[in-house]
Amino acid sequence: MVATPVTPPVDAVDRPALSGASVSANASVQRALTWRLSPVEITFDETALWVEEPAKLVRRALEQRLFEIEGFRGSPEDNGLHLWMESLEGDISGAAQARVAFRAVRGEREARIEGSAPLTTRTSEALVFALGAALDNAFDELAAWIWSHAEPVPSSASDRSDAAPSDGSE
Repeated sequence: MVATPVTPPVDAVDRPALSGASVSANASVQRALTWRLSPVEITFDETALWVEEPAKLVRRALEQRLFEIEGFRGSPEDNGLHLWMESLEGDISGAAQARVAFRAVRGEREARIEGSAPLTTRTSEALVFALGAALDNAFDELAAWIWSHAEPVPSSASDRSDAAPSDGSE
């Protein structure tokens, strides 16, 4: 599945700056695949494990999405983005679906970001595929949230063709 940017059409120098992204997870996000059986009951499939901690996998996917696909510029001055992963699961308590939910924090702003995708069968393979689609949907929402609160920051006046000359001459 290839994600398409949700960004407005602007030049690369006008893209918002972002120092990076960190991801952490609550205790229910395990190396084992998680299945939600009811609103209050989850189970872990110890026979189907992620190759590494889910927070690390999600952080890499997030950085690829923000910096390679969306085109955000890196900036050490920015206070960054932190995602607190609340769920990464197959929900079979109703209509079967893969669900992800994050609490996103950037500076003083905070938002709940969610994504879901239909789960075609109740297998580990189908869940992993559907979680990828759910993450793409959540990242669409996250990118739109970042854009809606971002001020475009030119990288420098000399990079802009419309910038006034610095010595005052024409």
